[in-house]
Amino acid sequence: MILSSGRKSKKGITVIKETDEILTSRAGLGFASQYVDSQDWLMEKLVSCGDFKGSRKGLHPGEQLRQMLLNFIDGTSTHLSGFDEKCQDPSYAPLIGADKLLSTSSAKRMLAHTKPRTICRMIEMSFMKRLKKEKSPYIKLDLDTVVFENDSSQTREGCSVTYKRVKGFQPLMMKWNGYVVAAEFREGKAHSITEMML
Repeated sequence: MILSSGRKSKKGITVIKETDEILTSRAGLGFASQYVDSQDWLMEKLVSCGDFKGSRKGLHPGEQLRQMLLNFIDGTSTHLSGFDEKCQDPSYAPLIGADKLLSTSSAKRMLAHTKPRTICRMIEMSFMKRLKKEKSPYIKLDLDTVVFENDSSQTREGCSVTYKRVKGFQPLMMKWNGYVVAAEFREGKAHSITEMML
């Protein structure tokens, strides 16, 4: 080791010991968690406009939604079983600042009570908030399809061959500045551009 004075230090590694600190490969998720926590107004609005229900035993609907959003941002697992896998990871709960983690069964119950219109309303609210903040003189919207490959689950409803020759889904998305502001979930064989329900 070279000190700031330019002299060499004779100190080096003297001993290797165990640490009580927990290491994780998801360190960036901590910053995302802090950002989501800072958006209190959004979380309250999302819970109030939705059909989310809590229970005395389970997590508060706001905490369920928060952990669901962080799971989407994390992106390491696209399956609902990923919630149970995260429960087994000792670093995940401290990383996102949660006392209790959302389980797969709780996530399924939450999604079962969520209507498609609720999701659309959430996207609309976020879009309107950003529009008011930007105060742009004009709004440029892009409309395009995205292919979601789902070859591993070929028997799911709506899963069919897409124009990219993979089985999956082909939602139609409207974007503004890179943000999805409206979407229609469609089966894989749907035409690239069709009428869109807004």
